[in-house]
Amino acid sequence: AEGDELLPILVYKTWALNNIGYAYKKKGNFLKALGYYKECLSLKEDLGLKARLPVTLINIGAIYYDQGSIEKAIEFYHRALSMSEEVGNKKILSYALNNLGGVYEGQREYEKAMGNYMRSLELHKEVNNHSGVATAYNNIATLQRRQGNYEEALQGFQKSLKIREENGERRGIAICLNNMGVVFDLQGQTDKAIEYFEWSLAMRQSLGFKKGVAVCLKNLGNIYIWQKMSWERQWIMVAAHSSYQKISDIQLKFVMHQGC
Repeated sequence: AEGDELLPILVYKTWALNNIGYAYKKKGNFLKALGYYKECLSLKEDLGLKARLPVTLINIGAIYYDQGSIEKAIEFYHRALSMSEEVGNKKILSYALNNLGGVYEGQREYEKAMGNYMRSLELHKEVNNHSGVATAYNNIATLQRRQGNYEEALQGFQKSLKIREENGERRGIAICLNNMGVVFDLQGQTDKAIEYFEWSLAMRQSLGFKKGVAVCLKNLGNIYIWQKMSWERQWIMVAAHSSYQKISDIQLKFVMHQGC
């Protein structure tokens, strides 16, 4: 039948719509990205592709979060949770929980955030998603750091770092090193903080990760200013400011959320 022949083409169209939406999101054009994601969602629903709906629901939720529409973001993340549970996709369910946790953390609803992060961690472990486990440990540790539980935070970052090293994930390693530097700085261990920031900075520079480089430079610059170090080291703050000017506020929010 003609309808059966069209089905594969329409399925490919959902992939195309999703990819176009992602491209617009990367460019910061959230309105167009949202339009393509919603068209993708509608087509998947028409085709009865229930198993593929959660990913699109998560993508739409992420757009709303970036736009500051918190209630809409929570709505779509909850829809993704429900659909993931319905189709039995634990991996996607864990990602939805992680993102929902991030929203609650941003709203300072730390108990809800921790509950989602912990559940996400357990699901990542169940499906042997090592990278997901590392991300969950990082997010839990970041939340613990916000709450002033520095020793627990360090333990979490160390667990995340160990997995990243085993998997050879250099970008993830750099994130862990920087986050550990933040904790050492908060504890007053300045020399150790500088050491970890510089490790992270060197790795991010070698990866060409400009957003991460800017974060490391800012962290180092803050320490040097407080220590009133010599002028030759003040270039760090100038470089950090220049790098930050090239990054949108939304992108910076994303960097901070994922782990600076």
